[in-house]
Amino acid sequence: MPNNQEVSPKNLSAAVAAAAAQRSSILRATAHTDPRLLNIRGVLIRTHRALLHIDFTTLRLLSMIVIPALLSTAVYFAWPLIDALWTAIINYWIGLLGPGVSLARHDVTMGGVFHIPYPLVNAALPTIVQWWCGLALALVLLVGPSFMPPKMLPLAYILRFVGALQAISQVYFYFWGENFTHSAGASVASMMQSSFVLMLITPWLYGLTYNIFNFNLARKFALPLMALCYLAILTPVQFTFAAMLMLQFSLLWNPLFYLIGTTLLQFVMLLAMYAWAMSWDRADQTR
Repeated sequence: MPNNQEVSPKNLSAAVAAAAAQRSSILRATAHTDPRLLNIRGVLIRTHRALLHIDFTTLRLLSMIVIPALLSTAVYFAWPLIDALWTAIINYWIGLLGPGVSLARHDVTMGGVFHIPYPLVNAALPTIVQWWCGLALALVLLVGPSFMPPKMLPLAYILRFVGALQAISQVYFYFWGENFTHSAGASVASMMQSSFVLMLITPWLYGLTYNIFNFNLARKFALPLMALCYLAILTPVQFTFAAMLMLQFSLLWNPLFYLIGTTLLQFVMLLAMYAWAMSWDRADQTR
C-alpha cells in the first residue's frame, strides 16, 4: 500500500477510542429505553409524524376554529378592497392587450351582493386551421412523454392527462362544436367567482389540516395569509391570461382551461404551500 494511504496506529487507536466513547455515552443515555426503539447505532428512532398521537389541547382546538373564522370574516368584509384590486389589475392588462378585452362584473349574492370583476372576451369557435393545430398539440402531449427519461415519469403522466383532455375536446368540437353553449366571458366569470369562494374556505382548509399540529400561532396565521395573498393577486392575472388565450385561439381551449387552469391549479398551489409549511419547526421537534 502506498505511504500516503497508510493509517497511523496511533490515529487508528484514537478513532476507535472516540467511537467507543460516543457509543458508551449513547448507551448510558438510552439505558432505560426499549431496545426495539433504537437503531443499529443505539440512537433513538423517532416516530414518523404520520403515526404520532395528536393531543387536542384547548389552545389547539381554538386555533383550528378561531383563526379560520377570523380570516374568513376578514375576507368577507374586505371584499370592496379585493374588488378594487382585481379591477385595477384587469384594467392594467386591458390597457396592454387592446380593445378585444373589456371589464365586466358578475353579481353574486352571499348574504350581500358582491360585484365580481372579470375580463370579458368574445371568443369564436375554432377554425379548420385552429382545430388541426389543437389536434397536433394533443398528439404531442400524448406521444411525446414516451421519449422522456424514467425519472420524469410524474411529469409524463401529467402531460398525457392534459393531452387526453384536449383530445376529447378535439372530438367534441369536430362533431358537435356548433352546439357548444358556453361563452368565454361566462366561463371566466364563473372562474373568478369560484376563486372568491375559495378565498373564503382556504383558512378553514388549513385550520383543519395544519393547525392540528404543534406550530406556534405566528405560523398558523402566516400560512393562510400567504395563500390569501396568492389568490388575491394572481387570480385576475390567471384568468385574464386564460381569456386572452381563448380570444386568440378560440373556444377549443375552453374545456381545458375550465377543468385544469382554474380551481385545480389553485388547489395545487395551496397544497404546495402546505407542504412547505409542514417543514417549519414545531415545538415537539425542538426538544
